[in-house]
Amino acid sequence: NRGSEESIEIGMPVVGAGGLVGRVVEAWDGGSKVVLVTQSNFGVSVRLQDQRIRGPAEVQGRSGVLSLNLSSADLSDEQVESIGVGDIVETCGCDGSEYPPGIPVGTVESVERQQSGISVIVRIRPYLDRPSLEYVRVLAWEPGDAVPPELEATTTTSPPKNVTASTT
Repeated sequence: NRGSEESIEIGMPVVGAGGLVGRVVEAWDGGSKVVLVTQSNFGVSVRLQDQRIRGPAEVQGRSGVLSLNLSSADLSDEQVESIGVGDIVETCGCDGSEYPPGIPVGTVESVERQQSGISVIVRIRPYLDRPSLEYVRVLAWEPGDAVPPELEATTTTSPPKNVTASTT
């Protein structure tokens, strides 16, 4: 029930109580439409919170699970072994990301080394619980924005400017 009259714009990140919900894909006077983090082809640059391993994650198909494909050439065996089920995954805010750093995305569901040994696939279960989602925040963030100091911490989830809206 909030849109362009509240300065909501296409591309703005959307967060809920559990973390990343998605991003605004349409905005009009009185409303806006959000693509969810669980929808097919949704993508986000992420980092594993403890290991500082980062890369692009994308939902493929209708699974609602994000896949982070890592090159084993860029990782040591120790780094690969350090990735564990249940590890916290958050937005990295790197390289002109559409999302500021530190927004919780989900947890590692599985880690698979490809038979060729060239890549490692990390599957991430998003925190988004759509049935219990009632209110969201739309963040006033644009790719390339300087990262405010208060967002540098890896667990920060509330940016300096936001708009709260219901999901009616």
